[in-house]
Amino acid sequence: MALLYLKGGVYISIGLAAALFIMLFEWRKMNPLKSSALYILGNIYIAIPIICWIADLTISTLHKYIPFEFIVILGIVSCSDTFAFIGGSLIGGAKMAPKISPSKTWSGAACGIIVPSILAYVLFNHGLPRAIITGIIALSGVFGDLIESKAKRILNVKDSGTAIPGHGGVLDRLDSFLFASYIYFLLRALFNFYYTADL
Repeated sequence: MALLYLKGGVYISIGLAAALFIMLFEWRKMNPLKSSALYILGNIYIAIPIICWIADLTISTLHKYIPFEFIVILGIVSCSDTFAFIGGSLIGGAKMAPKISPSKTWSGAACGIIVPSILAYVLFNHGLPRAIITGIIALSGVFGDLIESKAKRILNVKDSGTAIPGHGGVLDRLDSFLFASYIYFLLRALFNFYYTADL
């Protein structure tokens, strides 16, 4: 990660292009009907945020900017996933969407939203606005996970693939990140909001 941070967006762009190829391949294998509306929409859903990030990172590389936004969004989603798992395991309680994702609890989702928000408040200048935005992005990651879980239920598959032993496919790992990216780019477009390195 330090190398990616120092060298700019070119290495991340290459990695994202590879991840996009694998996710589209996984999505193709998951779908028996390649001409279905779900299959076509899924391809579009997967591709758009990754292509936007690649374009964004290419611009940052050309202008010699550090790819800070990408690292922050990925960090928020990773932090949210981690603390949602910890909170759900320790606290338990009511299931959030038992028919879609039986293991996901309301307590876990709350931890996955609150912890990244607190960290953003502590770490960033203008702490409260950043904390609120971070909470929204963390929440969108939860919905991203549910979106993929719903698609897998429809297609009757357990995992998107086996690219990551013990953790499923690349799409399983980046499902939260995809939807969180949509929300972040929307916030940027509507409110001119950017995560910058002014910690």
